[in-house]
Amino acid sequence: MTQLSRNEAIAKLRELHAACRSEQWCNAEIVRREDGQPYESQEEILDGLRVTLSKSETTRLYGVTLETEDADGSAPVVCHTGNGPTSAAHAEFITCVKNWLPQLLDDFEEALRIKTGAEWLPKS
Repeated sequence: MTQLSRNEAIAKLRELHAACRSEQWCNAEIVRREDGQPYESQEEILDGLRVTLSKSETTRLYGVTLETEDADGSAPVVCHTGNGPTSAAHAEFITCVKNWLPQLLDDFEEALRIKTGAEWLPKS
């Protein structure tokens, strides 16, 4: 991941956030559409993914991976963001937030400490 200044990182996060779908996001276990129950096999999971992925004509699949490799040489997938028009932006946004958040939180805590003069705020 490219090293950016803090101001560049904030600007990039704002840009990526604007490119993402605007609805509120939530984490969820994806379940069977028919009855709302968890999938019971990998084949059922694949069938569910086929339904989701068939909503778009594109053949590009986006997601977030680790920079390390498994024993088979592939990068472990953290999440798939799909194959729709905002899927690439979602994957990049998730990656940037994960990678840049610790530094931005440190900066935010320091700014709060300076603004409020509160020495009681813990430094991470």
